[in-house]
Amino acid sequence: MSNQNQPQPRKSPKRKRLNVSIKDRWNKILKEVEKETVPVDVLQAVTFKLVDGTDVKVNIKELINSGYSSEEVEAFLNEKLEQLESYIDDVDYFVNIDDVANVIQPMTDSILRDLK
Repeated sequence: MSNQNQPQPRKSPKRKRLNVSIKDRWNKILKEVEKETVPVDVLQAVTFKLVDGTDVKVNIKELINSGYSSEEVEAFLNEKLEQLESYIDDVDYFVNIDDVANVIQPMTDSILRDLK
């Protein structure tokens, strides 16, 4: 009997993988996470939205690149928050996704490797 007449086993369909970049994945993760504290090292900028509609923007990366330490920048931000506390309506933190990925990805890889 020839092989042509025998039923062939069903091939399971190949799973399709989405090609999502690391940056896109971290962007999605960060949108889903509650952010109560944010390390200064991963901040791009902070915008203080005041009750009168004024926006006060502090470029964190520019401060760090000009020689200020993370601790100095954090102290400066805390001082501004205290000074403007009664005038602040909201604060927007702009996170640098690449910096977050560079800090978190190695830790995540290590944890996942240990789970195997």
